[in-house]
Amino acid sequence: MRSNAEEGLRRLRDGGRVVVLVDPAVRDQLLAHQADVRAAFARRNLRGALAKIAILSCRHRPGEPCDCRKPGLGLIERARDELALDLDGGFIVGGDADIAAGREAGLRTVRVGPAVVAPAGPTPTADYDARDLLDAANWILLTEALTAA
Repeated sequence: MRSNAEEGLRRLRDGGRVVVLVDPAVRDQLLAHQADVRAAFARRNLRGALAKIAILSCRHRPGEPCDCRKPGLGLIERARDELALDLDGGFIVGGDADIAAGREAGLRTVRVGPAVVAPAGPTPTADYDARDLLDAANWILLTEALTAA
């Protein structure tokens, strides 16, 4: 049986271009609601769901300053430049740091999991709050279809 993360990635991949941005400094600090995504990535190939999906990762060590780590725009800008992406009409899916980075980059945003109340300031507002990656994928595909109509 496929996980929601796997099916969500498959739908997004089949519906267009997908880039996965990974910050290795926080990859082992995933919240409980992100267990589905963790399990999917742990299976390596996701039964093919990651085929033809670019994965970009921060190249810096934990604790080393960089602008790659979200909410910095380094990974988004790198994806744009290295993959010749047009960010107009693009989406970013993830947690609060992803939402903040996406807002700054002018992307539409989808939060997966609960918002976290940060002591440093207000929680960034997402365009859509999804239950899981499959819900996020369905919303993105519906939004794109409605925009194209």
